[in-house]
Amino acid sequence: MIAKVNKIPIFLLERLKWELGLPQDYEMSVVPEFPDYFRVIDGGRLGENWKMLELVCWSDEFSVSEMEH
Repeated sequence: MIAKVNKIPIFLLERLKWELGLPQDYEMSVVPEFPDYFRVIDGGRLGENWKMLELVCWSDEFSVSEMEH
């Protein structure tokens, strides 16, 4: 798990997207494809220009890495 609050700033994902295997346009391709799981929200206390990716629905099934299978 990357964050305890189920939200991560987009600027961090931008730095990690290659390591995470995300496509260049993940905000436009992956997030809209899975609206039951993810949404982009305003950063709140981070400032109005900051966006965050929020995990909307948590599943314990998804919290196990491939190495643990």
